[in-house]
Amino acid sequence: LLPLGDTLRSRIETTFGLSDNAEELNRIRVALTALWSEEFKIASPPPVTVVTERRTSSESSSGTIADGGGLDGRTVTTLIGKELQREPFTKQSPLDASVLKGSWQCIQESQVDEPPPLCDDGSSELFLPGNIVIRYKTESSSRTKLDVMQYVGTTKRRVVRRFYEDGKMVDGLPKSWTEELIE
Repeated sequence: LLPLGDTLRSRIETTFGLSDNAEELNRIRVALTALWSEEFKIASPPPVTVVTERRTSSESSSGTIADGGGLDGRTVTTLIGKELQREPFTKQSPLDASVLKGSWQCIQESQVDEPPPLCDDGSSELFLPGNIVIRYKTESSSRTKLDVMQYVGTTKRRVVRRFYEDGKMVDGLPKSWTEELIE
């Protein structure tokens, strides 16, 4: 957490695989800067970023891929790969509020026994490209619930939930699970 006057600031990142296949080479990273004063706010600038990442090797470079002169145009073009050159991030428009409706059932759990229902009344949503929805609600003067969701089609979504109090994450690690639309 970085202080910004009387406001705390923190960077929050969530990564989703673009496929249920563990061998999939692509993932999507959602990052935002949160401001905590009396309640949660998403900072702008920097805005929320949604980035598609592609694994270029089965061996990690340990962050040294740019050592020895940086990333020149040829290296970047090689890392992107021919199939992704000149392609937009996504051809889809952001989702709308209709995707939040209906009854959802947990079908795959991770780090959570019984996922609580998503916040309904008074929550704020931010709909992003890549089928990403950020939903948050300040539940009390100092407690905020933050859900980052990735929709897979129209009947499945992956949810990563974090709780914050006074700008600090509580309850240990983020909770995550997969849900399926049952209505």
